[in-house]
Amino acid sequence: MALPKAAVTLVPLGQQKEYEIYPGMPDDHDLEISAANQDTGHWFCKSQRFKVLQVHPRDGDPVGPYPFYREFPGANPILAYEVNTGPAKPEAKGFWYKATFQFEDGTILDPHIRIT
Repeated sequence: MALPKAAVTLVPLGQQKEYEIYPGMPDDHDLEISAANQDTGHWFCKSQRFKVLQVHPRDGDPVGPYPFYREFPGANPILAYEVNTGPAKPEAKGFWYKATFQFEDGTILDPHIRIT
């Protein structure tokens, strides 16, 4: 017996936002993640392993709540070729953040993240 239509609710899945990073790249590429759609950010580097040192509010912007359910660097203490943010918290919507990465060679990169 088929379920009544009212009992079936399909929830759209968020997108995995691919974001390639590399030592020496300009910091002007923003990652936009929708909290409502449960998007995730997927940072990857083809040339070197890296780790997330921290995620914090962007300089000069209002301080919002921590944007992800995963804590960095706690969730990613070792060097890897890829890191997934997991979904953003709804209460982080409208805030800008900065992720700080460190590559194997010691290079630091800190691009921006916007939660929509």
